[in-house]
Amino acid sequence: MIDVTRLDRRAVSPTYSINPDLIERIDENPDTTLHMADGATHIVAESRAEINDRIARYRAYVISLAREMYAAPTPGAPALSVVRPADDRRGAPGHTNSRK
Repeated sequence: MIDVTRLDRRAVSPTYSINPDLIERIDENPDTTLHMADGATHIVAESRAEINDRIARYRAYVISLAREMYAAPTPGAPALSVVRPADDRRGAPGHTNSRK
């Protein structure tokens, strides 16, 4: 989640969190408007560049957490790994690559 500030700072709760994976589009004309996948819109005080930076930092944070979990898994927890699609059997034992 990323934190954003309502354009109307007089609201009871001027800051709130948004799931950046649900943002479809960001407009800046002149106010920054977040258009969400469910059709909702949020007008926020941050600039489009600030929102983009927060999204990039959030995603980097998620990737760093996944790497930590993979590098040192908790005892008894499932290990993270890449799962290939069912139709991609390259490298599977006994499989011959016919796509040469």
